[in-house]
Amino acid sequence: MHYFDAWGRQIAAGDWLSKSVAVPMHGWHVNLATEHLNRHPDQLALLQAQAADDPDPDRARAMARALWTNWSGGKTFYQDPLYPYLIGATYALFGPDPRWVFLWQMLAGVFTNVLIFLIARRCFNPAVAGVSGLFAALCSPVLYYELILVRESLIAMMSMLLAGLALRVMTHPQRRWWLLTGIALGIAILLKSSFVLLGLGLTAGLAVMQWRERRRLMPTLGMLVGGLTLALSPLVARNLAVGAYPFSLASGGINTFIFHNAEDYDARIATRAEFGGFHVSRHGARIMAESQGKFVQAAIETLKTHTPSSYFKQLGHKLACVWHWYEIPNNSNYYFYRLYAWILYLPITFAAIGPLGLAGLLMGIPCWRKAWPLYLLVLCSLFPLLAFYTSSRLRLPFVVGLIPFAALTIVQVATWIQAARHLPAVLALGGTLLAATLVGRPLPKGTPRVRQSDFQVAFDIYYHPRIQRALEDGELAFAAKEYQNILASMPDHVRQLGPSRIPTGMAEATVANYFAHRLSEYAMLLHRAGQTDVAGQFLSRADEIGTALALFRKENQCGRDVDGRN
Repeated sequence: MHYFDAWGRQIAAGDWLSKSVAVPMHGWHVNLATEHLNRHPDQLALLQAQAADDPDPDRARAMARALWTNWSGGKTFYQDPLYPYLIGATYALFGPDPRWVFLWQMLAGVFTNVLIFLIARRCFNPAVAGVSGLFAALCSPVLYYELILVRESLIAMMSMLLAGLALRVMTHPQRRWWLLTGIALGIAILLKSSFVLLGLGLTAGLAVMQWRERRRLMPTLGMLVGGLTLALSPLVARNLAVGAYPFSLASGGINTFIFHNAEDYDARIATRAEFGGFHVSRHGARIMAESQGKFVQAAIETLKTHTPSSYFKQLGHKLACVWHWYEIPNNSNYYFYRLYAWILYLPITFAAIGPLGLAGLLMGIPCWRKAWPLYLLVLCSLFPLLAFYTSSRLRLPFVVGLIPFAALTIVQVATWIQAARHLPAVLALGGTLLAATLVGRPLPKGTPRVRQSDFQVAFDIYYHPRIQRALEDGELAFAAKEYQNILASMPDHVRQLGPSRIPTGMAEATVANYFAHRLSEYAMLLHRAGQTDVAGQFLSRADEIGTALALFRKENQCGRDVDGRN
């Protein structure tokens, strides 16, 4: 989110060619670069020369940025460009306030709901369309990503738009619809380059359906290619202007592929790790250096770290992550936002869409000639989750594609019951319940839905500055109210901690440690305000949690403190 915001601000400030936009320097970028340079000190002099003009006072970061720039293809975009350019245009028009972006993302979400309704009606029937529209409107993860500075809500919209245009071309094969499909495909690729896969599939499917009219096929395909070329022309012009390869898009997918396909990635940690599904492989620096940012070579070297059995086992774990109710957090956490936004308790989540959609994929097979673009959309949305990694935001297009199939299950079972066809209804319900058992399996023991980092970031960025200003102004009551708001979000597993109940895992322990600090700070504030008795109660509660943490450390012989420090 920070990278997109900063990129958008640079565009709004006049850098329309994104010449000054560099690779983001997360801690793991710096660590991998340092690891590589320790192994190859001969490259230090060249990188020092490249980093000489970098304004970053941290020279290690500047050197790492120079190395990653080389690995990522120089002026090649690190992320696909359309979304930050939309942000930049919005900031240029209305000022650098992300709420304007959220506004048009919500409008895009409304359009997505309409597309879901229309596509379900075209593929199935009006009843399925009605249930699909209801599911889309009540799907809280879909709403959540409309108000986060990431592109997933637009990806979901473009996925449904491409499927809808393919359905339109099937019934109205006029050249203008082929042209519009090509333009939409080009825009989608600029949004996320993985749309190439869906575009190839839709083009092949439409060509096969038009094969009997081969004389008309080539001109109409020409219109699609023309629309695609028109949409991609700004990318080509920009790349030529800065010296990048004309059709190069995002380079960041290469390291993501390495990290999540090397033998040391275990998708099962996605529900337990502090950073969700993201992982940094120990093979990362070596393969990035050997491949020099070339995807095919990087993919070959990554797969060489496996045996056939270990690779298919890894794929199985990824697939299990996809078919699970948990919204795996990445940079933001759906469950943390639910603490503050009641509307995110809308009832439709993957816990319902997953099993119903799986059953609907089977029930919809008789309609495949009409619904094949929707099937292809689901398949192409699943592919990146298996080829890279699973997280809540990356799964969103897959969820949206499943909604019509989930609605089909509801309508079809109701139709069978109404027609007294009890056997297929019972089989469908039984299969759906079996799928629900798979999707609804519990989280690993000791895994809180909200991570310590989610609470900590909110405190550091939002609460702490407000509390500090209030204390400086002598407004103790306001500062106390902010602490009350913080403590109101304390999870039940922390409220239950004490000498007789200790954390069940490190993730729970770090969350408990965070709230122990906040309780102590609140107690000191109350003591300062003269409320000594009440302060003692909160300090006593902080001590009880501290006792539970001490017992946890002793029982588990932790080499690291629960606050993450050695």
